[in-house]
Amino acid sequence: MPSAWDISPEMGMRIWRVLVDVCGAYEDEDGREEAGFLMATTAIKRTGAREWRFCGKLGFGGKFWVNNSRWYVNCYRENETAEKVNIMERANNLLALLLREHLGQDPV
Repeated sequence: MPSAWDISPEMGMRIWRVLVDVCGAYEDEDGREEAGFLMATTAIKRTGAREWRFCGKLGFGGKFWVNNSRWYVNCYRENETAEKVNIMERANNLLALLLREHLGQDPV
């Protein structure tokens, strides 16, 4: 059974879409940002990296995080606004569903 740390390229792409579509992560024309994210997420278990800075609508502190039981995004607390909190809640709900699917658990 996979863990939160075992992110396949396919799941990495689905996570990337949440970051782009909900959080406004920059999507360049040649796909370098996407490729960098996919390389980082598929190497998470091997490298021990726990975060990926994507910025977007969450500002410079906008990050995707992996821990043993959760995938989530956040931003610097001092930069939080009602809009950013709403974005984080929407993204985190979608990431929670993706993680449950990834782990083979029933959706809530």
